[in-house]
Amino acid sequence: MEKASPRDAVALAICDAGRTFFEDLRDQSRWLTGDVNSALFHIRERAVKYANLFRQDCVVLDSNFWKLVENAFEDSVKTGHNNSDEAFTKMLVHYVEVAAPNLEKPWKICRYLYLPYCVPNLHWFAVEIDLEER
Repeated sequence: MEKASPRDAVALAICDAGRTFFEDLRDQSRWLTGDVNSALFHIRERAVKYANLFRQDCVVLDSNFWKLVENAFEDSVKTGHNNSDEAFTKMLVHYVEVAAPNLEKPWKICRYLYLPYCVPNLHWFAVEIDLEER
């Protein structure tokens, strides 16, 4: 792989994979995050195009949402603030209104949030959050 140029590609069953794909596989800190987010984008895209085949009462998020929640929690632990609900709420509202992924629908019409979660260097999980059952 060291001799491969960035433009070299390997033909896989469904697509071509370049050198950076395999470098990401070797570096556990970058494990498939971009690929997972790309797949989720295409799921959102298909949900718009084929609305009768997909649930319409849900939002499919990318890995950035979980990272936002994780960072907010770590900040509150470091600072020792138990009343950081206001700052956290502002960050969530900013995400929903400004930073959410493309093709996302308004959360107010949704019951479920679907998002990926990665246990670092171990495994990806699909998480379902029921907004009405919280």
